[in-house]
Amino acid sequence: MTWTYSFQPTAVPLRPLVSALVGRTMPAFMRETLAAMKSGAEVAATDQPG
Repeated sequence: MTWTYSFQPTAVPLRPLVSALVGRTMPAFMRETLAAMKSGAEVAATDQPG
């Protein structure tokens, strides 16, 4: 699975600050989110009757 994102702040004076913040926080957030999604999918797959 590949997950990409694009973030474009609209207020020009805030762009450098927001860009730096997003660059520091989003990669970890996305890794954690994908790990949780994978874990949930694995649990759901093992809970199937059959």
